[in-house]
Amino acid sequence: MTVLPGNGRRVLIVDDAAEMRMLIRIALADLGGFIVSEAADATEALGMIRAERPDAVLLDVQLPGMDGPELLALLREEGNAVPVVFLTATAAAGSEELENLDARGVLQKPFPVDELAARLASLL
Repeated sequence: MTVLPGNGRRVLIVDDAAEMRMLIRIALADLGGFIVSEAADATEALGMIRAERPDAVLLDVQLPGMDGPELLALLREEGNAVPVVFLTATAAAGSEELENLDARGVLQKPFPVDELAARLASLL
């Protein structure tokens, strides 16, 4: 976990691509004010969400094993209302379907830092 200066909001980045996690972590560092955790798959993320109780989760749609939508469904079944924003490299055509899964939006990779900032500002 990397502690960044600022207000201490906790954001969990869940993506199987280490490079993507690194880019998002750098973007969050530039924005400031976040405590950033990372998970490479849904199983790891589930344990971290239960233990750390992040303020927001940036969740890749396609993950090995359990995918992002399945993880979100499991969280909601458990009564966990953590705000989730899906990350996807696929066309935005499915974004309405993803938002119907009780996500707080969809960011299509690659996304500009200001779009990430706006989305997090609306969540936190």
